[in-house]
Amino acid sequence: MNKTNKKQGGFIWFIVAIVLAVVLAIVLKNGDKSETETGLDSGSSTTSRELATTSSTASANPNAKLVAPVPKPAVKIVPKMTASGAYIVYYTSGGFSPASLSLVRGQSSVHFVNNSSAALRIAPVDTRNRPYADFSQSKSVGYGGTFDYTFISPGAYGYYNENNKAHQAIISVN
Repeated sequence: MNKTNKKQGGFIWFIVAIVLAVVLAIVLKNGDKSETETGLDSGSSTTSRELATTSSTASANPNAKLVAPVPKPAVKIVPKMTASGAYIVYYTSGGFSPASLSLVRGQSSVHFVNNSSAALRIAPVDTRNRPYADFSQSKSVGYGGTFDYTFISPGAYGYYNENNKAHQAIISVN
């Protein structure tokens, strides 16, 4: 074998060694990740190894107590109100917040505030039937713009931003 073939053979082995080292590093990194992921809520720090230890301890000792993870309570969004008692619905780049609002007849004024850089023009989903068709904004407003509406009749008022039809919400008046 001449010197050129020996150099090429050494170079190929060097490349193979680097590829193997990279693959091994990726496998080891993913192996560490799978030990900690259990499908529990993101606030849990329990690893699958701890769960296996807990369950094997319980089967070995029938008097051992298993401790279940405590679920986090759902966050209930309380709508904000103006000083005059009107509910506030904010429009952001993600849509309306809150997206669902329940009102009692007599306490049914809503103050819409545009907190996005996009234009806002509220339009009813039901444009044929009264009183729903009356729930409509006459012109678009930009950032900081507002729209006030008082709901008099009971019903479910579906609405959307006419400038972005994907952003929809509903107000229920009882």
